Amino acid sequence: MHYITVYDAISQPEGLRIPWLVYGLVVIALVFMAGGAVALVRRPELTPQVIGVAMILFALSGLLGTWRDYQAHVHIRQNITAQHYTVAEGCLDRFHPGTNMGGRVRATHEFWSVGGYDFEYASGQYGVEYHDTAGAGGAVDARTRVRVTFADAGGLYGRSIVRLEVVEKACPPAPDIIP
Repeated sequence: MHYITVYDAISQPEGLRIPWLVYGLVVIALVFMAGGAVALVRRPELTPQVIGVAMILFALSGLLGTWRDYQAHVHIRQNITAQHYTVAEGCLDRFHPGTNMGGRVRATHEFWSVGGYDFEYASGQYGVEYHDTAGAGGAVDARTRVRVTFADAGGLYGRSIVRLEVVEKACPPAPDIIP
């Protein structure tokens, strides 16, 4: 059986760089939002104060999320560099296609499992891991045989695909089950 490599972060060390520009722009935007929110809180009227507090909480939540994304990126990069990853191979046990417009909304994510390992990702994510859903032209569908190399991303992020090899239409269709 001949696998086609569709994604390989392991052999492309330039892809392991931290996206400082992305993180920097997000942090700058959130700091400016918090600054504007503080100005609203200082106003004597109640409505701007409530809006200001909501904006501050949103900005703090965004900063926390950005910090978690950064930590996951660093963790994946360290695992790849140290060659701490696992390989699973075979036909998919289940598959649910993701949409072409992903994000943090779970309904847009792609889900599949192979060899007892579950994978979930969304189109539009940034980072070193594979994240092209079927809806966005990704390589995995219900009939794909995969050889997937993955690393632990730590915390809430679970497994991150760092190499993906596929054989198209090599398996019977996997059931569409959302975990």
